[in-house]
Amino acid sequence: MTHKKRNLLIAIIGSITIFTVAGILFTKIYQNHVTNQAIIEDCFDNFDEVGEVVLEKDGFLSQVTCENGED
Repeated sequence: MTHKKRNLLIAIIGSITIFTVAGILFTKIYQNHVTNQAIIEDCFDNFDEVGEVVLEKDGFLSQVTCENGED
């Protein structure tokens, strides 16, 4: 295998790896966003009953938590 073909193969494998990781990360972010939207909607549906709610998020890919703000 020539030096040029080896470099091309490394570039192709590297590109595929980067796109795969990016795709997996994008999917995880999207799924987390959809889950968080559902949690927030449920939280605000109960807003009238509770009076005050607190939304918290620990990190970038963590889920939102909804708690009664009057505790």
